[in-house]
Amino acid sequence: MEPTLRVKQDTLSIMVKICVSAVLLSLFVFNLYWVIDSYRLFFNYLSGQPEVLQYINRGGLSYWAVHVGLTARFFAVAGCLVAVFLLWVRAQPCSKVKGLLAAALALEGIYFLSFFPSALMLMKPRFVEGVAGAEFQTFFLGAGYLLQVIAVTPLFLVLAFKVYRSANPLQKPDVRVWAGIAFAGYVAALAINAVFRWLDMVRLMGVPFLLTGIVAVGFLDAAVLMPLAVAFAVVGTHRLSKKKEVTAAK
Repeated sequence: MEPTLRVKQDTLSIMVKICVSAVLLSLFVFNLYWVIDSYRLFFNYLSGQPEVLQYINRGGLSYWAVHVGLTARFFAVAGCLVAVFLLWVRAQPCSKVKGLLAAALALEGIYFLSFFPSALMLMKPRFVEGVAGAEFQTFFLGAGYLLQVIAVTPLFLVLAFKVYRSANPLQKPDVRVWAGIAFAGYVAALAINAVFRWLDMVRLMGVPFLLTGIVAVGFLDAAVLMPLAVAFAVVGTHRLSKKKEVTAAK
C-alpha cells in the first residue's frame, strides 16, 4: 500500500473513532439525564408522595416499562463505551469483548421494546371534553413507537445472539450482514421517531402549520433528511456485507 494512501486511511480511522466515541458519550449524557429523572420519580413513589403516586398510577405499565428501558439503555451505552476503550485504546481482540458487545446490543433492544406499552396507550381513542365521540389524538405518535419496536428490537436481539455465539464476530460474514441490517433498522427507527411526531400535529393543526417559521425547517429536516439517512444506511449495509475482512482496531 502506498504511504500516502495509508496515511489517509489512518486519518479516516481516527476520525471514525472520534465520531463514534463522541456519539456514545453524548448519548450517555442524554440518557443519564432521563435515568436520573426516572429514578427521582421512582424514589418519590416509594416515599408515597401523592402527586407522584397519581402520576405513576395513571401511567401504569407504560411508566414502569420506560423506567426499565432507560435503565437498560444506561448499561447498554456504558457497555459500549467500555468496549470501545478495550478495542481502540487497549487494543483487545474483538473475541475478548464480544460478551460485552452482545449484552449492550441486547439491552438496547430491550430499551426499544419498553416503548410497546406506551405505543398501545397512545394509539387508543381518547374522549375529549366538548367533542362528540372518541378521537385518536395521539395515534400516529403511538404508531411511531410501535414501528420503532419492530425496526430495532428483533434485529438487535438476533445480532446480540450472533455476536455472542461467534468466536470472532467481525470475521463472520453473516454477523456483518446482520450488523448492517440492524444499523439500517436503527436509523429507520430514528427517522420514524422524527417523522411520526409531526403527523398528529398536522392532523390537529393542518398543513399550513408546517409552513410557519422555524416549524418548516424542523419538518423538512424530518421529512427529507431522515429518509436520506435511511438510504445511506442501506447503502452502507450493502457495502459492509461485501467486505471480506474487517478489523476491530480500525
